[in-house]
Amino acid sequence: MADLYVFAFRTRSPHFLADKGSIVGISGPFLTSHQPTFESMGATFSRFETLACRSIEEHVQVLLETVDGMSGRGDLPDE
Repeated sequence: MADLYVFAFRTRSPHFLADKGSIVGISGPFLTSHQPTFESMGATFSRFETLACRSIEEHVQVLLETVDGMSGRGDLPDE
């Protein structure tokens, strides 16, 4: 079993994302049977898309598909 964390973040000017508002990213997955660490199982990523552009579930799906496609592994845990 593993946990995937979804987060929203903002930046301040002069950062190029400052005017976009809240941006979505994911971190993990992290094995629930282990002590928390800084090491994930390879799906910590953001496409720098706004929180409002899709539902949380859709963000997670798109982000995991992107990470999966970049890694070529095809072995990320299902929801």
